[in-house]
Amino acid sequence: MAFKAACARYNWAEPETDSNSTGSALRDIGVLGLKRSYHGDTIGTMDCCEPSVYNKQVNWYRERGAWLEYPVVKQVKGRWVVENLETGDIVEEFNTLQDIFSLEKRDRKTFESYKTTVLEAIKKHLDAGKKFGALLIEPVLLGAGGMMAV
Repeated sequence: MAFKAACARYNWAEPETDSNSTGSALRDIGVLGLKRSYHGDTIGTMDCCEPSVYNKQVNWYRERGAWLEYPVVKQVKGRWVVENLETGDIVEEFNTLQDIFSLEKRDRKTFESYKTTVLEAIKKHLDAGKKFGALLIEPVLLGAGGMMAV
């Protein structure tokens, strides 16, 4: 449904009805999601995830999107930290888990840095000609990725 709604919203061509067609606009619309995510094992939902152990054995799987890296929350030596998974760097530290969810206690620079990183990644994919019709993100806990707090 999200893909059809995106076609209507942005006036992208409707998908072709010819069963021999392989290049319809709908087939070219992707999902913007998180790396290591998993949304189910049916044809549509499996395509909304990057290649992984869950879908590599499925012959009809087709990756349909772009996948963003995300920081994770974990406890290290009794302190709650936000870690950049790409670099392994600790980006920010907190005294309690509640502090992480407190907008007043978060560092504005960390937010701005992450926002810039996400916007640059999206721009790179848009500049390469990708279109996105859906955004799939886990709000707090990414279960399939190893029970990561995101």
